[in-house]
Amino acid sequence: ETYYAKDAWALLTHGTEWTWVPKADAAILRAHGDAGTINKLFSTGPEYVAHPPLGKWVIAIGEQLFGMTPFGWRFMPAVLGTLLVLMTARIALRLTRSAAVAALTGLFLAIDGLAIVLSRTALLDGTLTFFLVAAFGCVLLDRDAVRRRLGNELRASMSPAVVIEQW
Repeated sequence: ETYYAKDAWALLTHGTEWTWVPKADAAILRAHGDAGTINKLFSTGPEYVAHPPLGKWVIAIGEQLFGMTPFGWRFMPAVLGTLLVLMTARIALRLTRSAAVAALTGLFLAIDGLAIVLSRTALLDGTLTFFLVAAFGCVLLDRDAVRRRLGNELRASMSPAVVIEQW
């Protein structure tokens, strides 16, 4: 959690990941969100980047809203984790057309220990999961739209006599 919260703050202040002074974690917690104090903890130059920045930018949104505090860097992962439960239940409803299955799916994700941990800490895994499930949801929406359009085209292209004959 320490790496991504600091990288997110560096993205906010420098536009890229930046090197921190040694023992910056304890100093950040002592600063209680004071941006001036925290910004003095940056070192001399850019940091080695090992992960793509999207998840860090999501964390940075919470830090922008609430400061470089544990609440700030955990806020947006918690929001995405909550939305993930709702999105998963809605996808289950679209796939199964069963409200009971959708409710159970949402409940199982809501009480899953790993999902709870990942949506309450400044890690990138929960953000990645949110966007992957959102992409799958978009594929389902597209599938249903294509089916609807195809059905409308078929109905429009068939003459009433053919439709009655086939029925």
